Amino acid sequence: MSRSSSAAYRCHIAPKNRCHKALKVTTKAAAIYRTTDIIEPFFCEYGLNPEYRALIEQHGLVVSGVGRDGEARVLELPDHPFFLATLYVPQAHTAAEHPHPLVAALVAAAGKRAAASV
Repeated sequence: MSRSSSAAYRCHIAPKNRCHKALKVTTKAAAIYRTTDIIEPFFCEYGLNPEYRALIEQHGLVVSGVGRDGEARVLELPDHPFFLATLYVPQAHTAAEHPHPLVAALVAAAGKRAAASV
């Protein structure tokens, strides 16, 4: 992947049926954001090696968000309670009064798990 400067880039959240799946259910990322088109600051100089993307997806990891040129920006495990990884830093853009949607979703998932274990 090419090096990225510190700028905001548009990211498209892919529906779960984007390739070989015939389901019409959206990904966790799309459900959390309540949209399939987001803009997030991207500062990372690293990314998923495109040569491994098909192999990774064959084993259950879903590339649920892509940036310009189709680079992976959001990845998730659909059957996990909350495995969602980004190649941007949502926690850097959150505050108690206005939490980032991914941070709020992580806290809610942790609270739900903690309540279930009591």
